[in-house]
Amino acid sequence: MPEIPSHFDHYMTQMADWPASFFLDLGLAAHAPLPRLTRRLHVTASLKRPRADGLRDRLEANELHAMEDEVTRQVERLGGRYVGRITWQGRSDAIFYLPGDVDDLSAVEEATGDYDATLRLEEDPEWRFFREFLMPSPYQHQTMLNRRVLAVLSQQGDDLDCPRRVDHTFLCHTPTPLHQLSGALAERGFSCETLGRSENGEHVLHCWREEAPAFPRMDEVVAEIFQIMPSVVSYDGWGCGLVPRA
Repeated sequence: MPEIPSHFDHYMTQMADWPASFFLDLGLAAHAPLPRLTRRLHVTASLKRPRADGLRDRLEANELHAMEDEVTRQVERLGGRYVGRITWQGRSDAIFYLPGDVDDLSAVEEATGDYDATLRLEEDPEWRFFREFLMPSPYQHQTMLNRRVLAVLSQQGDDLDCPRRVDHTFLCHTPTPLHQLSGALAERGFSCETLGRSENGEHVLHCWREEAPAFPRMDEVVAEIFQIMPSVVSYDGWGCGLVPRA
């Protein structure tokens, strides 16, 4: 099988009322499970200087990443692959998938250095943990896309705090759910119009409202939309014009 390029990104969520940071290789999403890698390894390290909210302090970043890089090198020597990390409640849980015949993890354990770390190896040939727990929900994935759009706007010199028209597009195989969504969005101050069909034959709804897109506003707007959007409707993203900084 050809080498699968990595594409790492991250998103934030809440678990048991604590903030949790998820960092994962989205490049594997279309390929999981990898048949040869049937065992899942967790290398869970206690943070040395956790923040009050349980996340990693920036002063610990270099040390923690150096340890994780060395652990990853040892896992790769065993034929495994690093797939992601969860940071939560003062712990960093690095996750790997290994070949089914790997049992000796002594080199991996040694690579954790002076971190208080534990190793846990479990059978997971279907990569259920990766697919059902690590992978972002549609809303979480959209927050990742929001961050990319804001980064592009910022690089182009946009004044993100300046309100302007922000456009949203929705797709559905039948028109009725889009009409229902249009009414719900209108109650929230959106203007909407239908735009016929997409290249794939789906019905298209276009809506807009004035917003200042600076973080975290667009995450809040998308959360508002996803709460009322019928499950059969697909959100196709947002866009806006550039407002140069003065």
